[in-house]
Amino acid sequence: MDISHRRGGRTHHMERRSAIEDDAGDLYPDIVGTGAHLTTAELRAWTSFLDASRLIEEVLAAHVSREHDMNHGEYEVLVRLDGAKGRMRMAQLASQVVATPSRLTYTVDRLEARGWVQRRSLASDGRVVVAELTPEGRAALAEAAVVHADLIRRHLLSHLDASETDALAAAMGRVVASVRDK
Repeated sequence: MDISHRRGGRTHHMERRSAIEDDAGDLYPDIVGTGAHLTTAELRAWTSFLDASRLIEEVLAAHVSREHDMNHGEYEVLVRLDGAKGRMRMAQLASQVVATPSRLTYTVDRLEARGWVQRRSLASDGRVVVAELTPEGRAALAEAAVVHADLIRRHLLSHLDASETDALAAAMGRVVASVRDK
């Protein structure tokens, strides 16, 4: 189906197909609403992204839950703190893990109860709260991280060559920056 529309005084022709009319229909027969508004390539990119990210998230979450008695959000907080040399302001941490302040507080409460994280107010500004990774938290992270990294390599990175890995990182970086800027 050829769809024409005017933009900036020019007529643009775009080929749009419903998911049922082309090969995407075989792969995504139930995505009618989005398929009517995205090209086949866009639909394939979007649904592949969703499927891959959800499936990999499930594998990673199952691992840390089953083997290390933590949820994936808790694991991510430990990773982010470790990457920030063991401490980070709670507001910055909430942004990093894409959580509301109240959701992060709940997660840090659980980690604090386990002795993996502690909160402190800054001496220079008592209104600012910093989360700090404890030695016990660092040990818990180290124990989970080996298999976690292996699962990321097995389910994502092993399917990409070095240039695709770089391209994926760059593209997702642009997406994150764009969404965070809104």
